[in-house]
Amino acid sequence: MRFLSQKLQRLVIVLALSLLGAVSIWTGPIDAGDSPPSAATGYRLVKVFDGDSMLMRNPEGSVIQVRIAGIDAPEKSQPFADPARDRLAELLNQDGLRVAILKKDVYGRWLASLWIADKDLGLVMIEEGLVWFFRRYQTDLTKEQRRAYDAAEKSAQRAQRGLWREADPVPPWEFRQREKEASRAEKQAR
Repeated sequence: MRFLSQKLQRLVIVLALSLLGAVSIWTGPIDAGDSPPSAATGYRLVKVFDGDSMLMRNPEGSVIQVRIAGIDAPEKSQPFADPARDRLAELLNQDGLRVAILKKDVYGRWLASLWIADKDLGLVMIEEGLVWFFRRYQTDLTKEQRRAYDAAEKSAQRAQRGLWREADPVPPWEFRQREKEASRAEKQAR
């Protein structure tokens, strides 16, 4: 690069670094810990946090945080939070758990579809009216799952199962937004 002027050399370096940064943003950070756990069986429940997330021990023995893809459970202070958490724990304590890891979310949790035998646990939770179909992230699901989750939620609403017995159930994403806005307003009032 001796024949290039210093300004041109700097420009080439800046462009190369910019390109590397763009690739990193596009593909996400390169981290060996971002490769998903390997097996679909052999997972064991460690702890259930709520109706859609838990700690599990993977077949390699590592403890990982998992969130069920395509559903959103009531927050801890919302109606049906405890029944949703308890039902998920009951389902996860059965034999024959299969886990299909999909990807990591922005919080570092592994998004996954879970089954006991041939039962999709996300679908079971929706059918029983304990969680919402999280349409915002429906692209994480197969087309068949999307259709089944949508139909199950509508059926639970019509039958007033679980949280659909409430006069006006508030979806967790709206609840979180309201909480965030209330906290922000409280901080500003101080």
